[in-house]
Amino acid sequence: MKNSHLLSLVVLASLTSCARPRNAELSGASEPESADRAEVTAPPASAPATPPDPGPPPTPPCVDACAVDGDFALRVSGAGFSEHAGRTLGVSAMESPSAPAPAAVLLARVASDGTFQVACAKALSENYTYPSYGVWLDVDGDGKCGARDLVTSAQFYGWTADVEATVSPQPSQELSGWSLAESTTSWGSRSFCEFYAFPR
Repeated sequence: MKNSHLLSLVVLASLTSCARPRNAELSGASEPESADRAEVTAPPASAPATPPDPGPPPTPPCVDACAVDGDFALRVSGAGFSEHAGRTLGVSAMESPSAPAPAAVLLARVASDGTFQVACAKALSENYTYPSYGVWLDVDGDGKCGARDLVTSAQFYGWTADVEATVSPQPSQELSGWSLAESTTSWGSRSFCEFYAFPR
């Protein structure tokens, strides 16, 4: 099995910066020159009007940590989360219960129509050591996986092909039902948030 694990410190450091809303403003901008140093004249009457500012481009899904030497892709999308539009939703893949860090930790913000999508092309290595992936929904909007947030997960005997999943607020054949993070543990006493290395 390829060693596609990422260092926990790298994962957690990138998660903190990625979950934070982006700030498009530039700091340290210089003050405008005084009027006695430069004369300001009006533009000619025939000058074309300035086009309206289109605003910042849409924020793409946030990829925090993703192995690049795996065999298979991880693709997870979802719909039906309109109630949580703007909230962070995370997907984390663990290659085994004893893995030191996830093979991928992906974050996205739920769109206004309640959808989301994350993907990593070479995140997963072929293995038969009970891999899994977990999904976290930041219900309270604090950017951290906490007790009152909702979580769910899917367990496998092994990864032998690309993993593609569709997530919804309802339980499915593959995914367990959603539960509060505070009442969920994975493989013993480790909390869900800790096991899947979501930001805490």
